Amino acid sequence: MQHDGADAGRRAAPRNGDSDAGEARGSGAPPAAGMGRPGAGAAAPGASRTYEPVEPRERRVVDLARSALPTEIALAEDLLASYLDLLGAVDEEYRLVWPAEEARVAFEACLLRMYDDLLATYYLALRGLYLQATRVWQDYLETLWLGLYFVRQPRAADRWLRGGRHEPARARKALEEQGQLAPLSGELYTLLGQRSHPRAKQGFERALIIAHERGEWQVRFFVGGEGNAAWLRRALLDWLYLAAHGLEEIARLGVVPAEARWSERRAALVDAVQRLVGAAPAGDE
Repeated sequence: MQHDGADAGRRAAPRNGDSDAGEARGSGAPPAAGMGRPGAGAAAPGASRTYEPVEPRERRVVDLARSALPTEIALAEDLLASYLDLLGAVDEEYRLVWPAEEARVAFEACLLRMYDDLLATYYLALRGLYLQATRVWQDYLETLWLGLYFVRQPRAADRWLRGGRHEPARARKALEEQGQLAPLSGELYTLLGQRSHPRAKQGFERALIIAHERGEWQVRFFVGGEGNAAWLRRALLDWLYLAAHGLEEIARLGVVPAEARWSERRAALVDAVQRLVGAAPAGDE
């Protein structure tokens, strides 16, 4: 591991207009004093702070996202509102058509968790924490599969509500076999795992570059998405694609009438996402 003098592994102070403000070089040296332990924010008298506090850095990243990506953010907010609208209408049985009461209740539970997953990943995407968002996106897809399955199989919903267990992967497979779920959903899940799982170095390389050059290990990394608008946009585009995918699969259930205002808004939102993102998120090279 290469050491670049006494300051190896330390983060340089950001400069206005510096697009690489979030990039640092690692060295294999122990963490800087004060990192990773309670009370680390108070530096010893006479000692300079090696890393700035989290709050200013977070504000800078979020401000960058909001200034550089207004179209993507506005569309994400509309998609979140669409999920909330559906969640609020789940109890209005005169508007929605359910195969059984158990299906409605189980789906509502899944929909609430899906919304929370989307909200959490939206917060993460705005802060450049793309890899962390991918892990929660997998939870979102698993919950989507269960919600869809419970509407298709009310008896399974009843067992689940009474404390039984049902594996999301089995639910997805059953839906796919019946032509009730596109294979794309499972493919997205696999792609997210390949991008983010720590079992392989590939799962780190969206924010961390590790290379062996001239007999020495080199490490470069981004702290969040600071100074990198392209990284922030990549996360938001994937977020938009996944959120729209969930709405499309929910619409296929037929629970919400096609002539309902929610269905019309959903269709318009999905169309807007497809125009912005394209047919599918880019695969890994």
